[in-house]
Amino acid sequence: DKTALPDPSLSTALPSPAAPAPDKSKQKIPPYSADELDLLALHFTMVKILYVCGALALIPPLVEAIEVARKGWDMHLTTIRNEHAYYCCVTQLFCSVPHPFPSAPDTVYVAGDSHSLSSAWQVINVNGRDTQLVPALVTGLKCFHLRPEAVFFPKHNFYSVIGKIPRGSRVVFLFGEIDCREGIIMAVEKGKYKDMDEGISRTIDFYLNVLDSLTKQQEFVIYVQPVAPVLNETREVVKVFNKTLKEKVLKTPSLRFLDILDSLLTADKKGLNPLYEMDGTHMGPEYCKLIETSLQALGLESKQ
Repeated sequence: DKTALPDPSLSTALPSPAAPAPDKSKQKIPPYSADELDLLALHFTMVKILYVCGALALIPPLVEAIEVARKGWDMHLTTIRNEHAYYCCVTQLFCSVPHPFPSAPDTVYVAGDSHSLSSAWQVINVNGRDTQLVPALVTGLKCFHLRPEAVFFPKHNFYSVIGKIPRGSRVVFLFGEIDCREGIIMAVEKGKYKDMDEGISRTIDFYLNVLDSLTKQQEFVIYVQPVAPVLNETREVVKVFNKTLKEKVLKTPSLRFLDILDSLLTADKKGLNPLYEMDGTHMGPEYCKLIETSLQALGLESKQ
């Protein structure tokens, strides 16, 4: 029963990570202790886990209980802002999943950061066969984390998540948004790269080297999706990143590029196409039609 879900328009999540906090006199800080906030964060995370695992029927009653404590407070101004952001994203996306909850004979996995949730559990049609988009979420991963010498936790989590995808699967990869938002810019400012172009090129090389190896080790059929150009503050960096990403993927025989970027942007290439707007940070599931069209154009074979 989706009636238990909150109205997305009433969410108190900030529309953008770069948006300023409201004036202090207008802030609604929840009157909860640190332990109570942590408990609420655990409930937010439970919703996220249920969504990623496909246990969709369990979500509405949990949300109904959470909303009693969450609604009306500026959770994004607390220590559990990240858990709250995921919760708001998931509850909005959940409303777009058909009911009864869908299934399909074919599967394409979508491995990515939080942007992989936009397509989760949607069903597209490829070569006349219904194909479900199954999320493989790796929270917080930057492409930079995939460099050989890295030992940071997201890298280990990446291989853990990827290891659960069946050998020979079709997998869409869409990482790089966090690199564009903070990683590359900060690295250039610290002098690790001489300029943005070098930073972008090196970062993409780390990423594609790993994807190329997965086509051999796991026999994946890999499709690389451009970074979502959602945030106004980073869109110009994202456009340069995606241009370089496309050039490098097209030079890598084992990989295929989902050439959907032009359709994601407005006609003047300055904004996100309003058709795919959702919460100011992620695209809405309507963009899955672009995945469908691109996979058709690439001649996707029917395989599980």
